[in-house]
Amino acid sequence: MRITKKWLSEKSACLDAVEWVLAQGISDPLELLRRAIAENHCDWANWGICRIFNRKQRIQYACFASRQILATYEKQYPGDLCPRQTIEVAERCILHNTKKNRAYAVNAAYSAAKAAYAVNAAYFAAYYAASAAYSAAKAAKDEKLEKILHYGISLLTNREEEKK
Repeated sequence: MRITKKWLSEKSACLDAVEWVLAQGISDPLELLRRAIAENHCDWANWGICRIFNRKQRIQYACFASRQILATYEKQYPGDLCPRQTIEVAERCILHNTKKNRAYAVNAAYSAAKAAYAVNAAYFAAYYAASAAYSAAKAAKDEKLEKILHYGISLLTNREEEKK
């Protein structure tokens, strides 16, 4: 895969990011992501990572990012187990889709009282949790922000190595 002006346009990238990418003179996604992080364009790196991922990688990234800020959330809202349970539902049901895990997902979702349909709720909660977790880490100027982004790059790197 190559990052091109056409690809950026199809993904509705912002004009500043398109100009920055074109000015780099490279189209390798991993190199561009690393350079964006190094130059403090973490928003662009996160945007790119999420556009390149496949479905499973998006969920893995969302769960990882959510877990990075879970302790902070639980300190603010003691006793609220819904985020933790939602992450567990996503990890067990969607990433390891078995009959037993689907049953677990249903029970966890009902006990969390946040979802009517466990599989869909877990998927969407995990999918959108990544951007919420990323935003929370960024707002706190937390060192976890780069950890989240580098985890995303590692998922992409592993995918590239599997293709070889």
